Amino acid sequence: MKNIKLTNSLLILAFIVSLFVLAKSILIPLILGGFLAMLVYPIQRFLKSKGINNIVALSVAVSSILVFIVVLSGMLSWQVAQISNDTGKIKKQFNTKKSQVTTYLKDTYNLKDDRLEKFSKNTKQELKSTGKKFLGTFSTTMGSGLLVVLYIILFLMLKDRIKNFIFMVTDEEKVKENEILTKSAEIVRNFFVGKFLVMAILAVTYGIGFSLVGIQYAPMLALLAAILTIIPYLGNLLGAGLVFIFILISGGGIKDIALVVGIMSFTQFLESYILMPKVVGEKVNLNALTVIFGVIFFGLIWGVMGTIMALPILGIIKEWFGHYEDTKPYAYLMGTEEADEIGS
Repeated sequence: MKNIKLTNSLLILAFIVSLFVLAKSILIPLILGGFLAMLVYPIQRFLKSKGINNIVALSVAVSSILVFIVVLSGMLSWQVAQISNDTGKIKKQFNTKKSQVTTYLKDTYNLKDDRLEKFSKNTKQELKSTGKKFLGTFSTTMGSGLLVVLYIILFLMLKDRIKNFIFMVTDEEKVKENEILTKSAEIVRNFFVGKFLVMAILAVTYGIGFSLVGIQYAPMLALLAAILTIIPYLGNLLGAGLVFIFILISGGGIKDIALVVGIMSFTQFLESYILMPKVVGEKVNLNALTVIFGVIFFGLIWGVMGTIMALPILGIIKEWFGHYEDTKPYAYLMGTEEADEIGS
């Protein structure tokens, strides 16, 4: 009997993975739209409780997301415009740094010019390729933006119908199902609202620290480094790498990098041990193995958007697993609670 259950579980898992891979162009905007609908639903509910028309309340809720995106894009565009004005200066500083590194490698490791030139050429091609892939992913995501907005509107309009559908197709009590749906929405809201608040705190802290050190383009680098932290674990490394590259090509030295390492290390310590536990809370409640595996898995099949949505997806899956006896072992494996705390 246990072998049959295991076989069925593996078949279901294989089906779900195949669905995630084959239908990613459909699922990414659909799931993102669902998450954002959960995120802004409290705004719609609050406005309706004050007697405001449902359509007006829905429009305000959806507009809040668009305003946030416009403000964030405006801040980044302002910084990018400043950098574009200094393109000639940055290029000159970059060539100087490149010449210094080349000289150091030749003198230290006795490398020939042709090998260094080949390495430089390959590095440029890799950077261009990575940049094109990132822009491609970004363009695809922006191209799906209208579809995501449409899904947000439809989820908010059909919320009760979707909830009743779930009640109808499951055998469990409505109270239990409603509790799972409520907790699932809380997981999404706590994750994204908490993450955005933590990102804002990080952006301000980085910005102050970078400015005091004298780093060029401190506001933009602080904002980008903070935004990248939405990707668990990997985001901090990507943000630090981006800042180091900008420091080097803008004429900074080892001393600047060392000071920035100190600032970012201290801030990330605050994020990991104070901000995240207090602001985001323990609603997601996933162990490190599940988080790392989930980020890598969803990153491989869905790209950048997969790494961002991995934690709330896994948190919801774990929440549903924890409420059914047959799947409680999987919830226990994914989480940090003791066995008797699962589903409580």
